[in-house]
Amino acid sequence: AQLFDPNVYRVALMDQRGCGKSRRTGNSGDQLDDNTTWSLVEDLEKLREHLGHEKWVVSGGSWGSCLAFAYAAKYPERVLGIALRAACFFRDEELEFFLGPGPGARTSKPEDWTRLTSWIKQEELSSARSIAKAFRTAFLGGSAELSPEDAVTKWINWENSLTGAPPTNVGSEQGATISTFGPVVPALPPAWPKFEKPPLAKGKNWPVLERSMQALLTMHYVAEGGFLPDGTSLIEDARKFNFPTFLVHGRNDSVCSVKNAEEVAKALPQGE
Repeated sequence: AQLFDPNVYRVALMDQRGCGKSRRTGNSGDQLDDNTTWSLVEDLEKLREHLGHEKWVVSGGSWGSCLAFAYAAKYPERVLGIALRAACFFRDEELEFFLGPGPGARTSKPEDWTRLTSWIKQEELSSARSIAKAFRTAFLGGSAELSPEDAVTKWINWENSLTGAPPTNVGSEQGATISTFGPVVPALPPAWPKFEKPPLAKGKNWPVLERSMQALLTMHYVAEGGFLPDGTSLIEDARKFNFPTFLVHGRNDSVCSVKNAEEVAKALPQGE
């Protein structure tokens, strides 16, 4: 479906670090170097400057909605308005709903969640972030229990189960249908420790697979909590926005709760 009318808007689409034309040379782990919410916010600002726009409308869905919100929080003076679909802010309760061991997606898809996590040690099943860290390690070849291929396949099939897409195998030619996640941001980035890639348990330098990079980046951002402080304070920061904000959200979204959009609409002075 076409999201923007080119007769009305000059549309600028950016490949996030690690994806498409923004991919580094090297293996999959190399794509995670300096790959944080704050790095992407600065990439967007450089793109705006390159295009020569004093202000622009920022739009995104799911993870993209978080990134759009993050940019708007850091550079509100450069924003004419924001349009979000499937709003998500990487608060702990959102991550737990998506992936964690408690009530949430696991409750509605118990068999799929068991298939996803059956290989993980009990002590690593305590939270969504610890589960994502285990998958990131396996994807990068650092697990003796799960191969990179199986890590990608399990993760994508979990996301597919939540969106109603059919199962897939990353090793096949049919590719994968992937949904991703998203967060929000404060005015100043926190100091964040550099991500240390795990040692390769099998001596394998896992190559970049275009159709699996979105899965790795989702693992990475969930594992690190979106490189953000508590998302609740970020929604509070949005009360300072003085530009219009439009939100579109499916009521039955099983990845990003519609409650996210409802809470932001209440917080924003010009939200609808």
